[in-house]
Amino acid sequence: MIHILHHLNYVPVLIVTVIGFVFGGLWYSKLLFCNAWRAETKLTEEQCKAGSFKKMLVAFLATFVLSAVIDSFLVLRGTEGLLGGAKMGLLIGVGIVAVTQGPAALFEGRTCKYRAIVIGHNVLLCVLVAALLGAYR
Repeated sequence: MIHILHHLNYVPVLIVTVIGFVFGGLWYSKLLFCNAWRAETKLTEEQCKAGSFKKMLVAFLATFVLSAVIDSFLVLRGTEGLLGGAKMGLLIGVGIVAVTQGPAALFEGRTCKYRAIVIGHNVLLCVLVAALLGAYR
């Protein structure tokens, strides 16, 4: 594990983290899925704004960890290039994220629309992050 951390590209990981964070902001903006997501979660705008800084900080740190882990997977597999990274991101997004979040949301009684919004974001985030990091390699 220490070996992988030595090969972690911290600057690209941080840059990709910022890009991924902005992607999440766009995904959950009023331009795209904010209203649909809020309707599915039954959250008001005021509830969403409460504690915004803390929520954004946690989201940013989570995106950083995701980016670092995906970069580690790319190193372990020797994956390079935009397409190679995108394929790895899709494998991670569908094979790990979607198959764990999907049943959890189902047991929580979440709607198909909610699952599509949340899981769609997370799978595409994995693809985006892995593609960009793969391109860097």
